[in-house]
Amino acid sequence: MLCGCQPLRDYRQVVAGQMVLLTHQVSLAKLIDAPHTAAGLRSRLELVQQLRVFAAGRLALPVGRNYRHYVDLHRSCGVWNVEATPPLSLAPKTWWYPVVGRLDYRGHFAEGDARACAETLSARGWDVFVGGVQAYSTPGWFSDPVLNAFLNNDEARVAEILFHELGHQQVFASGDRDFNEAFATIVD
Repeated sequence: MLCGCQPLRDYRQVVAGQMVLLTHQVSLAKLIDAPHTAAGLRSRLELVQQLRVFAAGRLALPVGRNYRHYVDLHRSCGVWNVEATPPLSLAPKTWWYPVVGRLDYRGHFAEGDARACAETLSARGWDVFVGGVQAYSTPGWFSDPVLNAFLNNDEARVAEILFHELGHQQVFASGDRDFNEAFATIVD
């Protein structure tokens, strides 16, 4: 019975994490105009606005309502991904998700949850890797915000991340991580 509850816990943490992103958003324009906004953050937010214009006008990326808001998660990563393989194998474990299909990672909004998942898999004999991800996108399901986690990079890397995530908005093949990441990497 506890094993059957695992997917419910996973979905609950995804819903809770996404709700934080949706409820803690502040518009870029409002932050840029606010006198209390630190100069460094203001500069980065202005850069994001310029990158959105460039992405839409010159790269024909579907900017839409994406990256018009900012969320400070007070952490260095947006999510942590858990990846696993059988011992001495390159064949990844996959998980099935509604809408996106099978993927070879499980994302967690809390690092502790990712580490707990990794420990469980490791105890079952899997080789496991946990990696932090500064940004991610929800290919068209929500308006993705700018996260503090990727704004601390240099300007070129901020542009690369933004264009990469917008690439996922342009094309997303359900269940095909290799293709999705390759396409988004070409875009950035």
